[in-house]
Amino acid sequence: FRVHFRDRYDAEFLKYSLFNEPHFDKSGIEEFATLVIRNFGNDGQAERPRMRDSLMHALAFEEKSLISAKRSVFVFLNGQPWGLYNLREHIGPEYFRSNYGLSQVDLLWGERNVEAGDSGHWDATYHFFSTADLSNSSDFERAISLIDVQNFTDYEIFQIYSANIDLVDANLFKVRPKTADGRWQWVLWDLDYAFGLRPYNP
Repeated sequence: FRVHFRDRYDAEFLKYSLFNEPHFDKSGIEEFATLVIRNFGNDGQAERPRMRDSLMHALAFEEKSLISAKRSVFVFLNGQPWGLYNLREHIGPEYFRSNYGLSQVDLLWGERNVEAGDSGHWDATYHFFSTADLSNSSDFERAISLIDVQNFTDYEIFQIYSANIDLVDANLFKVRPKTADGRWQWVLWDLDYAFGLRPYNP
């Protein structure tokens, strides 16, 4: 589920410190426009442990990666118990405003679907990497001006270490501050398939 706070509901934001769990301490963030009430995805079926995605986000948070904080909640819908869910930050423009003070971003999901801003800079970046020779020092300097290499490296390490095979469009987010020197970074989302949830032998 997504929970939206809007003026027509008499509350444009929820103003409350929600995320105080030890491994997701974002207690300084106290304003939310949208929240996600997320089940445990494929890791939440039958006897599965319901921890893969949360574990990987907690590990990535220690490395200052871009992650969606989590809080465990018990959900009642219209008075009926639905069970345990994860309350999560929504990855949208307001996430980057509240977490990093960025008022404008280019935010894309999948290959080049626009969530905020536009895809012009990404298209140019993609074209550059399609033709560049990174053994050339000038091309390499240009590369590190376009993407945050440390962020990208950490993102790939977490995906590979956890053997996540679910990097489909809906789970792939990339963002840059909409500034002259803004570099692309990658955001973790949905690692329910981590650690061999379903064996995969290509």
